[in-house]
Amino acid sequence: MERQKEVIQNFAMSFARFMEIVEMILKFFELDMLDFTTFDLSYNADHLAAVNLKKQQAYDQPRDDYLIDVQVEKTNEAENARKECTNCAQTEKHFVKKISVDKPSRMGQFGYNDYMKVRNSQSGMIIFLDNFYDRCIQYQPELIAAGSTVERIEKVKVLADKLRDANKDQEAFKKDRIMFTNDRIRVYNELWAMIVDIADVGKIIYADNYGKYQRYVIYGSGSGTHSNILQGTVPADNTITIMDNVTPSTIFTLKNTGTTVLQFCLEDSHNPCTEGVELNPEEEQEIIAGELGAGAILKCTNKSETTEGTYEVEVA
Repeated sequence: MERQKEVIQNFAMSFARFMEIVEMILKFFELDMLDFTTFDLSYNADHLAAVNLKKQQAYDQPRDDYLIDVQVEKTNEAENARKECTNCAQTEKHFVKKISVDKPSRMGQFGYNDYMKVRNSQSGMIIFLDNFYDRCIQYQPELIAAGSTVERIEKVKVLADKLRDANKDQEAFKKDRIMFTNDRIRVYNELWAMIVDIADVGKIIYADNYGKYQRYVIYGSGSGTHSNILQGTVPADNTITIMDNVTPSTIFTLKNTGTTVLQFCLEDSHNPCTEGVELNPEEEQEIIAGELGAGAILKCTNKSETTEGTYEVEVA
């Protein structure tokens, strides 16, 4: 069986611009349907309904910014559970020390020799607490005699299970996000193919009608070896999203066409850029997307607090 490959988006633009083009082409297709049907009977109301159905599917796909927020929430839940576990381990350490006064190796049995290495790791703390709980049960009479309680000891297991579940949810969602992303891009590509097909037929029908021909010319679109040019403005002291679903191998030519310093980056949040490249006014740079960061959202941050910036991005 052939292994499934990552689905690559067949166009380079933001979702907002993508859907703007979709809505525009469908509007003209509906207005010009008689000419389309006269040219080819298959371009009829049923075809329009099929494209509109695919358009709705595209709108219904979970956007990556939403998935990022969900992932952040699950990461926070797992991190909070880990912190609860470290607090518990630190609290119980007081009683473990009391039963280890004449038996220094006992601290190692409880895992404290490795505690500093694993305390900031979710998976490490799960293993630590599993062993820690087993030792608490083993030495329970001594721990209780030293001042601990059955409730404290059982809390170790409760917190370990809580962290284990939160960690599993977090890691599972990371995998699900890849699946959601592939499904979303697949729907986008299917819709884009339908729109490009309508536009291509429109240009055939209206080859001798300049005005109507222009209705079906899609700017800033394409794939393969064609270049796409994206232009825009960045408000002062602000960050904008230029393009979603970027793959690490995409090649950009970044141009600062304004009078302010702009920072371009590839991240998975909509916060200001923290890495990437800075371009001074009138500077440009060709760069592979992977060198801008580890995310999938191409962003631009305007470093000026008072002046609007402008950019141009060419996607090879």
